[in-house]
Amino acid sequence: MNYVENCTILLNEVLVALGEKAVVNSDYIETATKFRKHMKSGGEKLLLENGQINKEEIRDFIECTNKLNENLQKEGNNHSDGKSTKIDSLRILNWIPTLSKSIPTLNSKSHNANKSIGDMGIKQVRATELVIRSLVTEKHLDQESLKAHILRVLNFDNKRIKSLERKAAANDIISGTDFSELIRILTSEFSFQDNYNPIFEKTPFLQYLQDKRKTLDLFLDDIRRIRNDIAHLRPLTDVQIELLSIYYEEIMTPIEEAHKAGNVHVNPKEHLNATDEEVNSYLNNISKDIEQIGKGVSRIDGNVSWIRNNTKYILLSLSAITIAAIFSLVLAGRIQDTTNSIKQDTEETNREISNTRASIEKDPSTLGHITLRSKDGSDGTAKDRLVIASIYLNAKGASLKDAAVRAAITSASANKSLVDLSAILRKQEGIDVQMVEFNVPSDAMEISICMTAEHPTLHRPSTGIWSFTIQQKDGNTSVARSSPPTLHDTPPGACQ
Repeated sequence: MNYVENCTILLNEVLVALGEKAVVNSDYIETATKFRKHMKSGGEKLLLENGQINKEEIRDFIECTNKLNENLQKEGNNHSDGKSTKIDSLRILNWIPTLSKSIPTLNSKSHNANKSIGDMGIKQVRATELVIRSLVTEKHLDQESLKAHILRVLNFDNKRIKSLERKAAANDIISGTDFSELIRILTSEFSFQDNYNPIFEKTPFLQYLQDKRKTLDLFLDDIRRIRNDIAHLRPLTDVQIELLSIYYEEIMTPIEEAHKAGNVHVNPKEHLNATDEEVNSYLNNISKDIEQIGKGVSRIDGNVSWIRNNTKYILLSLSAITIAAIFSLVLAGRIQDTTNSIKQDTEETNREISNTRASIEKDPSTLGHITLRSKDGSDGTAKDRLVIASIYLNAKGASLKDAAVRAAITSASANKSLVDLSAILRKQEGIDVQMVEFNVPSDAMEISICMTAEHPTLHRPSTGIWSFTIQQKDGNTSVARSSPPTLHDTPPGACQ
């Protein structure tokens, strides 16, 4: 498979579907440049019109195309066969099913689905999940210290911890977390550095991004998406199988080496060699998890408000159903035999509602949204560069003037600086969304925007963090999101 060529074909197909002419006999860099310009001049709006793909997904896809473009320009050709270029290309091609929701005519030639679901792919996903759970567990003396760590990383309150304990197996608190929570526990900044960075730091793996922790977080999030397809029993595509193979090697090889050296107890090979019975059991378990999540949790950008506004009606309906069921059973003379079953069903429903509320409250999108980009045509000098932040605060009746917003900047020399954007915001008009321009050093590599404001549902101060990487070439600055945003009860040290 010629990965870069297939990406060029894909972008041309998207351009044609959006009413543009294909770039004839073009290379990837030329096609990607035209694609990026078209997205800025209305292409993104056209993709959004039928509602089958959301703005965040489009932006993520554009980021993937930009990264391959930057990689190829850095290497000075359009046909690099390096590992980073291969990953870039596969990540772009992996968007075909999502893009096909808005563009059904897309050619899926390079994205064939296999007849079977992909046995090795399932084993790799299963092994990755089990290894991470074991790795996190062995870094703590006992279940109580692990529980305290989970509470700190995930910001769980006591109610959510009790829900976690009910879901978990006996003496195995980590088994109560879902895969996205597991990723956060492993890659959280304060726990990764001391506990897990020594496993990866001196190896030639996880070098896709400049930061190995952020590379690990990105790879695991891609695995999470593939895991969702497995949970829905969708056959894996050729692209997904190749991505899994690369990600598994990148993540598991350092852990295997650490095991051989006696630095960790968990052995990835033991988990990879799963029997058919173990694989089927895993499939059943993750399918049930997805089904439960599907019942309770909707996307923040459309359905969360419906859940919030109708929770009382849901509860009333459940109560009415329960009462009706009890009344019928009384008439049938069998209430004593089924009271426990009804009670169990009601408790399970209440847990699902509680978990839904917790998911809504812990999603950074509940607090707001921040994007970052370089200013087109910036006349920045060698001393600094200009970037623009779009800041949205999701708080009824509140203003950005009431929020504390800071930009934490890390340079190539590891120097760190903090820019207080609050002072700029207080001088501007506007209630909940504003654009802020500020300078960053010419050698800046990372920016984390920290926003502290009253949480709209918890009614207490919370801090959201949006992280970005900066790349500079030939006097131009490009900015890309480096990891999913996170939400914290108190501002982390990096924001202070």
